[in-house]
Amino acid sequence: MSVVMTASLAACGSSTAGTTNTNATNAETTTSADTATVAETKTQEGTDEAQEGALTYAGITLGEDYTDITTTIKWLHHKTDREEDDNIKTGERREKKLAKMRAKEAAKNDSRKIKSAIWVFIKYFSVIFFSFVAVLPIVSCVITAFKTDTEYQSTNVMTPPESWFNFQNFVDAFRKANMGRAFLNSAIVVVAVVAGSVLIGSMLAYVLSRFKFPGNGLIRNLFLFATLLPGIAMQVSTYQMMDLIADKIYHPELHRQEVFFDDKWNSIIDLHSYGHDIETAWLVDRSLEVIEEKSYEEKLSPITKDLTNQIYKVAFDGNFLANECEKGVVNEWRIWWVQAETV
Repeated sequence: MSVVMTASLAACGSSTAGTTNTNATNAETTTSADTATVAETKTQEGTDEAQEGALTYAGITLGEDYTDITTTIKWLHHKTDREEDDNIKTGERREKKLAKMRAKEAAKNDSRKIKSAIWVFIKYFSVIFFSFVAVLPIVSCVITAFKTDTEYQSTNVMTPPESWFNFQNFVDAFRKANMGRAFLNSAIVVVAVVAGSVLIGSMLAYVLSRFKFPGNGLIRNLFLFATLLPGIAMQVSTYQMMDLIADKIYHPELHRQEVFFDDKWNSIIDLHSYGHDIETAWLVDRSLEVIEEKSYEEKLSPITKDLTNQIYKVAFDGNFLANECEKGVVNEWRIWWVQAETV
């Protein structure tokens, strides 16, 4: 009996202990669950606060109308996507602008290349053309020098002679034209001209090479242009001008030169310009000295003498020269350039 009671008490104690242990375990489990729930709640609150802080940092403040954090985050993502699209479009516009700038720069480079090519063409074409102009008269003179009188009269200047060993023309020219004396005169002139040219040209070259000023390039080009033109070519216009003076401009009955003309060289005004007559007289006399053509001297010397004699008779008062006479009325103004021409 006592054994049975002892066993019952032991079983009851075990049952009680098991119940106690079970209750303790359940209580512990409940406490852990509550703790986890509280921790999860705090974590969620922290996440919400962090997202709300991020939105606030981005310039968005959550209020009562934005209680749904998910909707707000989606809106923020949409805004970010839109900003990325704007950045992409901005980049595309920048690329287009850069492409236009590159195309414009390429067009400028092409234009510069074209201008440079045109300038190079003009430069070399000018050199070749003026070289041809300078050499052609020399070639024609050489060809003509070896021709006989019959060949000269029956062929043009560029037709080659029948014989390149016909030196009789050179012998005759040397004897008849007193070429020995001419060569001596030329030597004297060359020495004097070269000395003066070197002296003056060196000073001018120093200024043009060391100093840059407006017109520097123009002066150089003018010198270059002048050296390319042969002197014999310049004399053609001199002969033509003297023929015009003798045949068209000079009026032998009135002992003066006319001043204004129509397109057929008819005088259109009754004007005797004393200063122009003096100027024409000394310029023609100087030209005759330079070209040394006897036929032109015989033709024009009487004209210059007649012009000066008439002016001395009707316009000079012993001290000054009158200006002009228009339709019989003398203008006695003492114009400075008229007095200069008189001197």
